[in-house]
Amino acid sequence: MSKYDMTGIGLNLREIPDDNGSLRLVVLGLILDGPAHSAGVRQGDELLSVNGIDIRGKSAFDVSSMLQGPKETFVTIKVKHDSCGPVESMKVQRQMAARTPIFYRLEKRDNENSSVGYIHIKEFNAVAKKDLVSGVLLH
Repeated sequence: MSKYDMTGIGLNLREIPDDNGSLRLVVLGLILDGPAHSAGVRQGDELLSVNGIDIRGKSAFDVSSMLQGPKETFVTIKVKHDSCGPVESMKVQRQMAARTPIFYRLEKRDNENSSVGYIHIKEFNAVAKKDLVSGVLLH
């Protein structure tokens, strides 16, 4: 998931060759409740354009750069839902940083001098590894 880090709208792209040998970009992962997810982008959607520019044949790295920009500015994307679903254009507001998907807590065990640690990984994204290590080391 961290190959092309989360973009300014909270999605991760995967390059898939089509029948003609061109590259299609498909949404591999999303930050839950992030800008793209809230706008209606779903895992498996194909990205068709960014700000009116056709992105067919471009690399995931190049398109991720097109999606990034100053905090709270907007980018317009066009996606095709599923492989044969409708095409939808949406305006998405960029966000500065990915939200952490890692939640952890310590619970004191009854009648003992020890605690049990619980870690919940809501999703895997660019910040998951760093926050998981931080959670384990802090407790």
